[in-house]
Amino acid sequence: GEGGGEGGGGVVLPIDSLRLYLLMGRELVSAPQASAGSIIGVGGLAGAVRKCGTLSSEPDCPPFEPMRLAGAPIVQVAVEPTDISSLPTLEAGLRRLDDSDPALETATLPTGELVLRA
Repeated sequence: GEGGGEGGGGVVLPIDSLRLYLLMGRELVSAPQASAGSIIGVGGLAGAVRKCGTLSSEPDCPPFEPMRLAGAPIVQVAVEPTDISSLPTLEAGLRRLDDSDPALETATLPTGELVLRA
């Protein structure tokens, strides 16, 4: 499979290293394949795909262009840990969220406040 990040570079992963999941309500069900129109999740992409990527069984498949979202975020929400000792865990989680969702931005304001924007 081909995984390309926003920078246009790509990482080739062996297809057997990926895991496929069907989204069934609140559940993720492991599946060997999915039919067209299914809502799926793909496991095994950590570190290879950031925000968007192209997956293909053909090694010569050119990467698709990332989606260009029109407009700036319209909602901003401040987040903070319930316990200050959990701050590093929250920051790591926000980085992972920012890396995986193209419609979401995370930021640290000059005041030190952590915010999510969408």
